[in-house]
Amino acid sequence: VGRLRAACPHTDFCLLGGQVADMMPSGISKATGLLEIVEAARLSLEEVLVFGDSENDEYPRWMR
Repeated sequence: VGRLRAACPHTDFCLLGGQVADMMPSGISKATGLLEIVEAARLSLEEVLVFGDSENDEYPRWMR
């Protein structure tokens, strides 16, 4: 991952099981995408439930 980070400085990486890496633009994640949907649908955070099953499913505290 060190070489990937050096080659792609504006990219975030999440290693999954040591063999798979998720790559996404820095600052973009499932959490930021979900927040866009919540705002567009005019939902309150109390109406949203999130969960995940892997390292790439990290959400901010306000989503827990």
